[in-house]
Amino acid sequence: LRVRQQQQHQQNSKLSIESFLKKTERFPAPSLVAPPKPMRLPPARLQQPEPDSKAAPVRGEFEALARKPANTAEERYRLLEARDKYFRLTTDRTTDIRKAQSTQGTCEDMCPEKERYMREFQLQVAAYEAGEGGGQRM
Repeated sequence: LRVRQQQQHQQNSKLSIESFLKKTERFPAPSLVAPPKPMRLPPARLQQPEPDSKAAPVRGEFEALARKPANTAEERYRLLEARDKYFRLTTDRTTDIRKAQSTQGTCEDMCPEKERYMREFQLQVAAYEAGEGGGQRM
């Protein structure tokens, strides 16, 4: 009788392990690195031919980086850096206060995305900012 109970217990535990494995296959554990956010290409008004010869190679670099998946924090930082560089070269800056427009938008994080990725790949993340697993993900 005792042997039979042990066999049933082993079969039940095997079934529970198999059902657990099936559940984990459907819902895999999250990775340590956050999934990349979809990169938006510059608006159509900025995609016109650039009058400045400096902007053409920067645009090519940005487009090449935007087409590749950025899986690490350093790759994401490089992509955001190329995007910002391209925007700086192609955006008209005005010093006329009458034509100036105020910046509109919201910031959901205290730490901007680009700065967060830079600190993450340079390992400058404080212990209280790191995730529960002790990883560098903020």
